[in-house]
Amino acid sequence: EELQSTANLLVKTKSALVAALDEQKAIADNEAKERVSLLGKFRNLEHECDGLKQHFDEETVSKENLSRQFMKAQGDADMWRQKFEIDGIAKAEELEMAKLKLQARLSESQGMIEQLQMKLVQLEKAKGKLTTDCSDMSVQLDQAQILNQNMEKKAKQFDRIVGEWK
Repeated sequence: EELQSTANLLVKTKSALVAALDEQKAIADNEAKERVSLLGKFRNLEHECDGLKQHFDEETVSKENLSRQFMKAQGDADMWRQKFEIDGIAKAEELEMAKLKLQARLSESQGMIEQLQMKLVQLEKAKGKLTTDCSDMSVQLDQAQILNQNMEKKAKQFDRIVGEWK
């Protein structure tokens, strides 16, 4: 009768340990899923960050092209001015028209440069925010990995305890 009572107690203890083990396995599985999800989100943010960097580089190239156009327009204006001095007053009206056209192109180029500079500032702000978000996600990933490692250690410890009880 005492052996039967001990056997019943061991069966109940075993059932409780099996239930606890199953619960810990479920928790570990959920944490693994969360870790995979966080890793996916991190990869998506990295991809988005790379896209923004590429867009930033494209905008920079565009700005450089506009600067070259501006310099060319300025060089053109200087050339016309010299030609005016050489050719004299006979071509004064013709050169005046060219000068007005170049000034219009110059104003347009400067307006575009200002717009692109404003865009650049916005992109730099977005880049800063994304960099912050990336670092935050990295910290969260590290925390999730640490939590996962702790839960795996606990699961191994429970397995060992169950093995010792068997």
